[in-house]
Amino acid sequence: MAKCGKGKVEKRVLCGEVTKPPHTDEVNPGTCSRVKVFCLSPGEPEPDWACWQHRYQIVQNPRQFKDCADAAATLQKEAEADIPAATTAYQIKNKVVYTTGGKPGNYTCDARVYWQVDWKSTQINMPDYSWPNMSAADKAAVQSALNALRAHEEGHVDITEEYVNELSQSSIKISGSGADRDSARLSCDVALAIHEAKIAGELRQRQRDYDDKTHHGAKQSEIGGVDVKLVCPSE
Repeated sequence: MAKCGKGKVEKRVLCGEVTKPPHTDEVNPGTCSRVKVFCLSPGEPEPDWACWQHRYQIVQNPRQFKDCADAAATLQKEAEADIPAATTAYQIKNKVVYTTGGKPGNYTCDARVYWQVDWKSTQINMPDYSWPNMSAADKAAVQSALNALRAHEEGHVDITEEYVNELSQSSIKISGSGADRDSARLSCDVALAIHEAKIAGELRQRQRDYDDKTHHGAKQSEIGGVDVKLVCPSE
């Protein structure tokens, strides 16, 4: 059970992502019935979240080489040129609750902002290396490299989720004012746009810092992971 702080209440939320096919023991056939408990402030919208099995989509992009040596040499050159072997589309979104009040000539607008990971738009684009007459050892070498690469890309997803969790520790209040309701709302929206740009910029910087430190996974061991490298069986 979650222990919610003062002013927050416990809310159980279903994952709700589509499952194909539905499992016979699911509470809601056709949708994922995993539950996560959130501590929400009064008026805070239910989070749109996804469980670990539905956190993101993976798209495979085939890459053909002459042989393992060709693949290893090409990938090494790309790593040295700081060309990423895979990419992650990380997205966050917000839910805004507006409150306006006042009187003609003096209206105010408050907007409470709640950030969430946009799981439906979060996607990892992974390569799939192959060449003619691959041996079992070749396939194992490729799988080992891809496992390390995927672990690196999952780091981008983790950074996104960690930042959203950091933002969610307290709701963010944006304020504005104007002579009428519309101008007060417009003032709120201008302040909100500035806030959104700041949040997006901070997330991009955290993702860049991660890639700079790990060289897109080629030096993942710098933070305790496994370096992304294709090691051919003959090496």
